[in-house]
Amino acid sequence: MSKDVCSSKTARYMSTRSKMLQSGCTLDVCRLRSFPFFEQCHEEFLHLLSKELSLRIFQPGQAILVEGDLGEMTYILVYGEVEINQGIAAFGAPAMFGESPLLMGAPARRTATVSAIGICDCRVIHQRVFNRLLDRFPEERLAYQKMAQERAISKDQSTVIWGHSGHRKDRTQIDCPPKYIRPYGSA
Repeated sequence: MSKDVCSSKTARYMSTRSKMLQSGCTLDVCRLRSFPFFEQCHEEFLHLLSKELSLRIFQPGQAILVEGDLGEMTYILVYGEVEINQGIAAFGAPAMFGESPLLMGAPARRTATVSAIGICDCRVIHQRVFNRLLDRFPEERLAYQKMAQERAISKDQSTVIWGHSGHRKDRTQIDCPPKYIRPYGSA
């Protein structure tokens, strides 16, 4: 198979997702920028970050994050739907969760269990890789340090989901779910 899968004759019959998986493409800068967590980032930073994302596929019922575990990775849900704490709430792609290790620059204790409802396609970034990138972009490091300080001030350790809609969703109790988070089982 040619290196440029997108230009091959069979490519026109492949889904965008299949082309991306076969060609090794990652999320592009525009798509990363659509998440509030990355919206202020320098384009070069996002370009380098997109090359560092790894692919993880989760099966239905598989735990992605487990409450109480130390985690080093942040997840960008590209396809699928997940639930928080066995049905308290659910959300679908696109979304980002488990970002505390990136903000802290170290492993962070998980505050919720997040499990796949169906097959989930996630892009994952390890906090060490993120920190190496921040070493090359001091202004980005300052922005994330400020974000971490703001989070520490409102430290109720809620589950945070960064939706594609451009809104940060802090949810300690899922009693009034926003657009991309809905109580499990509702349509």
